[in-house]
Amino acid sequence: MPPLATRLLVTAALLAALAAGPAAAQITVTRADVVAQLTATQRATDFSLAGAPVALQPLADRTGPGQTWDLSPFAWSAGVTSTASPATPPVPGSGIEGLDAATHVVAYAEGDSTSYGFVRVTDDAFDLLGITAEVEDSGEAVTAGLLFRPFDRVFPLTASSEWETTYALEFVPTLDFVETETTDSSAVVGWGTLVTPAGSAAVLQVRTKTVSVATFSIPGQPAMTERDSSYTVEFVSRSGATAALFLDGEGDVVDASYTALGGGSTTGQERPSGAALAVSVASANPTRRGTAVEVAFSLSETAAVSVDVFDALGRRVLTRPEGAQAAGARRTLVPTADLPAGVYVVRLAAGADAGAVRFSVVE
Repeated sequence: MPPLATRLLVTAALLAALAAGPAAAQITVTRADVVAQLTATQRATDFSLAGAPVALQPLADRTGPGQTWDLSPFAWSAGVTSTASPATPPVPGSGIEGLDAATHVVAYAEGDSTSYGFVRVTDDAFDLLGITAEVEDSGEAVTAGLLFRPFDRVFPLTASSEWETTYALEFVPTLDFVETETTDSSAVVGWGTLVTPAGSAAVLQVRTKTVSVATFSIPGQPAMTERDSSYTVEFVSRSGATAALFLDGEGDVVDASYTALGGGSTTGQERPSGAALAVSVASANPTRRGTAVEVAFSLSETAAVSVDVFDALGRRVLTRPEGAQAAGARRTLVPTADLPAGVYVVRLAAGADAGAVRFSVVE
């Protein structure tokens, strides 16, 4: 994800720091919970997906109470550590109309760069007003960022919360030839336990559909309108530890990330990050039950290969080591005699690399 989009995700996750627990029927977050997050200083390490995103599809599709979402079997990149803390003046953009209504400003420091999230908290709601950073343009320091007018959620948030927000997106510096309107439709669709290489946490699962319409009006040219839609599945905890799956407009996972608190941790790097491995189904798909599925892949070098198959609920239904395989085009067979009709994901790991592909079994 672009750095600015990543900062927006972290800001949203901090604001939506929701309490959860497998034994609790009611899960709520209050104004005090949000204020505590905004006024704390935390170090966090963000990890992004290094393997094939299709392998996470069963987790994105799983909803309901008392669930477990286990991200630990997947390959993740080396983490990037940042620090979130209450900002101290001067803050770039603090005088911009709209941002001057913020009750809290959070500074996100990552290496030599810092970005700022502007938040307004009232008695019964909170708004993410925008995010800014100071960048260099032609040798001069200028303020750049995005403004949201408005973006709000109402207290308290519970395991059955739903909300919809339509807002205009404005750019800093202003781009007069671009007009945008975005609608976010969000709902808490599940709760339970999130497991990552950093450990486990009680979470709420929030699914958001985003529909954006952008109109470009360039002098001397016909106006052009672009419409885009996407989904985000967030797992948010009271501590601020979180994860997110990013889906395209069709609902297919295209990327993922998770955040571990206590920056500087190497958690998640014990597993080699590796690279995406191209994996495809070479036989008929869907396939008849009892007929083996032929999976094709290619190795750049000799590596130990293993195969795991997951059902639509994310449960591992088959695991099998294939042993060392030489470099080149390779194929393996996945038996289906013991698999009920349904959709499955086969994940193939070769050394530090991994890839996955979906297949269907019919009677």
